[in-house]
Amino acid sequence: MTVTPPGSGARIVLHERDVLSLSPETAAVLADLGIDPATRAIPALVAHIEAAAASIITPATRRDPGPTGQEEEEEGPRPYVRTAGVADLLVVKQHLKRYDRSDIAHVENVLAAEKRSRTHRSLERVEETFTFERETTRERETELETAERFEMQKETTKTIEEDRRFGFGLTVSGRYGPSVEFASNLGIDSSTSTQESATSATTYAKDVMSRSLERVVERVREEQVLRILREQEESNLHEFDNPGPEHVIGVYQFLEKVYESQVFNYGLRQIIDIMIPEPASHLWWLEESPSQGLNLPTPPPRLSSYAATAVQVTPDNYLAIAALYGVEGLTTPPPYFQIAAAAVQQGGSDGDEEGQPRVVLEKELAVPEGYHPWYAQLMPIALTDNALTLAVSVAGVSYVWQPTAGELVSVGSDHTIGVGTLGLGLAAQETHVSGSQLAVQIVAFETATFGATIQVFFLRSADAYTRWQIKTYDALSNAYDEAVKRYELQVSELKAAAANAARQGTRFGNAPSQNAVVVREELKRQCISVLTRQRFDAPNGMVEADPPYFDFPVAAERGSFARFFEQAIEWDQLQYVCYPYYWARTSTWEQRLLREDVDPAFLEFFTCGAARVVLPVRPGFEVALSHYLEEDEIWDGEGEPPDVTSDTYLPIVTEIMERTGADQGEIAVGEPWETRVPTPLVIVRRAAGLPRWVRSGADGWQWQEDPAADDEPGRA
Repeated sequence: MTVTPPGSGARIVLHERDVLSLSPETAAVLADLGIDPATRAIPALVAHIEAAAASIITPATRRDPGPTGQEEEEEGPRPYVRTAGVADLLVVKQHLKRYDRSDIAHVENVLAAEKRSRTHRSLERVEETFTFERETTRERETELETAERFEMQKETTKTIEEDRRFGFGLTVSGRYGPSVEFASNLGIDSSTSTQESATSATTYAKDVMSRSLERVVERVREEQVLRILREQEESNLHEFDNPGPEHVIGVYQFLEKVYESQVFNYGLRQIIDIMIPEPASHLWWLEESPSQGLNLPTPPPRLSSYAATAVQVTPDNYLAIAALYGVEGLTTPPPYFQIAAAAVQQGGSDGDEEGQPRVVLEKELAVPEGYHPWYAQLMPIALTDNALTLAVSVAGVSYVWQPTAGELVSVGSDHTIGVGTLGLGLAAQETHVSGSQLAVQIVAFETATFGATIQVFFLRSADAYTRWQIKTYDALSNAYDEAVKRYELQVSELKAAAANAARQGTRFGNAPSQNAVVVREELKRQCISVLTRQRFDAPNGMVEADPPYFDFPVAAERGSFARFFEQAIEWDQLQYVCYPYYWARTSTWEQRLLREDVDPAFLEFFTCGAARVVLPVRPGFEVALSHYLEEDEIWDGEGEPPDVTSDTYLPIVTEIMERTGADQGEIAVGEPWETRVPTPLVIVRRAAGLPRWVRSGADGWQWQEDPAADDEPGRA
């Protein structure tokens, strides 16, 4: 069998009867693809169909972002957020007033003349071992054996022939009278002959035997062993020494924050009331993200973004995906078809066309692995002196050829040569097993001298293509897993180094005032996201370059958008209330309950499950904001910020004053009150006695610690 690549050799097209036998559905599909099966060569025809079929299966897709770079949300009636109405803007302001001691946290007793020490040793040891093993063993054995023999043959023939000849003769004659005569003759012969012959022959024989044995055991051994041993030991010595004759008692108390709160009235405002689920979700993500504060390498792209399953591996994308992960040794996809060619001939110079010659020829072609017969083409040429007939059978499909006048050429002596091209559709014949033999039979009548070239097209089976997809996807998946492991190793090293550096730094967290800024900025970001239904991933005008620069039209458009939402809401008067952890995802409950922080206000925000936020619309922006909520257009549809004569123009001085806490003419409402917030901080009492609390007044429920300590526990 000779396999030739598509497109080589003569231009091969479908026979007219095969085109006419196509189903209406198939003809319609080919017409939609712009393919004319009657004029296009078979290799080009199949290649075009394969390309069209491959385009149907596309890589894993996701919803395309809209024109602003945002993913399209489910369609719903606008506005997504409505104003709650117009009311007096009442803002609760509070400020830290003092710290008070509260419950006893711990009591330490040191007896007279007692010396006691405590050593705290903290040891962290982490050992990580990663081993990748892949081994290849190839064994090939080739044996060439030559044997020469001289054989002698001896033949002996012995013939003994004995010829003895002896003889004697006796003649007797007589006469009686004149009329009677007689005669008598007796003879004996004997002969003996002897003959011997001997024959001797010598034969020279030479045997050449070639044997090749190849055994491949695929065990590519590639071992990477990485052992990371991180060990850090911290020892703290805490010592008590009481050399005096009296006992020493140390009483530790928790500290509470005491805030003074006051209500202020800012006048009538249009109010927007929004609920935010898990407002600290981004902070949780930053804390758990491996890239927090680290200059990490770029993680490998997700394989699912290009091919979520083996079905999405195609001849068009597998090389590009392999290049992402450095995959080597991939097999090329099996071609859509293969061609097997053969030739047969009968007769020659001694061919005799007398009478009615009949010839039967048979040829076998191997069916390639993963393919089945699809189309056969025969090009016969035959010499005849009468009406030529050829019957052809390929894979159970038969055709009888009787050349027309246009296919016959006279060569003299009442002889003609018939030349033709026969096509047999085998697409329905899928019963042949890959690797079996395909029988081609030719029966010729009225010719003893003919030949034929046979080409059989084998169509790739769906199973063969699927096996290639699975094998290729396995290789891509293994390479992706290794890339992820290498990335995780680098991340673990950098995280370990960062953790070690953090231990050497300060033990204190952020200041509560700094945390308050973070809380308000997070709530502000999420409120803007709710109002605009965007997630801040639209282009902002900056172009990634070295150095970066900005796109003027995009920067102007995005800047106008940002300015509108920064000015339309009085963000400095944002009011919020945190709701408990159980409004969050149940999978995060444990983390939220066990969270600790010295700043109680930040801890409440960080662990809450939802937050209610009230936003006041800036006076003068009521119509503009309502227009955006209804029509999705900023600045009343103008798109550009207003000039200084507009009611929606906000001087920059006003923005600075609001952001720096300047007086805005607010009016205090009612009396201030104190708010007590517990903290995990502790302090040692100066006095040895135990604390007591007394009620500060008979009308209210206010308590304060009695400055006179009592050294008897439980005494009133």
